Amino acid sequence: AAHINDITNCTMAVVEFSKSVEQILEWMQGRDDTLLIVTADHETGGLTVTDEGIGRIPSATWTTLSHTSNEVPVYAFGKNAHLVTNVFDNTDINTLARSPATVPQTATAYSMGESGFELEWTSTSGGVYRLERAISLSSNQWIAVETRTATSYRVTFNPPHSGTNTFFRLISE
Repeated sequence: AAHINDITNCTMAVVEFSKSVEQILEWMQGRDDTLLIVTADHETGGLTVTDEGIGRIPSATWTTLSHTSNEVPVYAFGKNAHLVTNVFDNTDINTLARSPATVPQTATAYSMGESGFELEWTSTSGGVYRLERAISLSSNQWIAVETRTATSYRVTFNPPHSGTNTFFRLISE
C-alpha cells in the first residue's frame, strides 16, 4: 500500500499487523524462551502524519512512491530484548535471533487502561531500574522519568502521557 501511497490500505495493514503482534505477545506471557523482533526491512513512501487536533482525522502526506533511506524502528520483546536499543543495524538481527545468551529478560509488556498506559518489565527482586523516554529510537536524548526498586520479578511504571510519540527503555542501575 505504501508503494502506491494508499493511506487507507496502509492503515488497515498496520492495524492487522498490530493485532498479530498483540496475539504473539499474549502467547509469550510467562515464557522465557522466546524472542519477538518487530521491524521492517525498509521505509516506503516517506509518510508524514500530522495531528489535526482532538476529534479530527490526522492528515497524511507522502514524499515518494519509492523506498527511502529513513531509519526504521526495531522493537524486541522477550529473551535478550534488552540487547536491542536505539538504532540497531539490521544485519545484526540474525545474530541476535540466534543468540544462546541467557541474560535476564528486560522486555516490555504494555497495557492500556482508563488511567493511561502501563509498562511492565521482567526484573530481579531488589534490582534498581531507571525508566527513560525519548521521542525517537535513534535519539541520543534519553530523559530519565523515574527510578524504582523492584519488589518482585516484575517492575511496572505508569509514565505520564506526553501527547507525542514516545519511546521508553528500562536501564538496570
